[in-house]
Amino acid sequence: MNATSPIHEFEGKTLGHAIQEVERHYFCYCLNKANGNKAKAARVAGLSYQTFIRKLGLLELRITYHAE
Repeated sequence: MNATSPIHEFEGKTLGHAIQEVERHYFCYCLNKANGNKAKAARVAGLSYQTFIRKLGLLELRITYHAE
């Protein structure tokens, strides 16, 4: 998601659903930046570890590890 994404991406969604979608994208960004390390991702997001983990659950994001 970026500032130039089309407006239709939010069509038919409530503000709450739109915010949740943006939060999911942001949390995925933080996790990718931290190579899946939740403690580091929490620091990237500027949140405590406990808050980060709680939000992961609320956003229904699951972390999986893929060895290369």
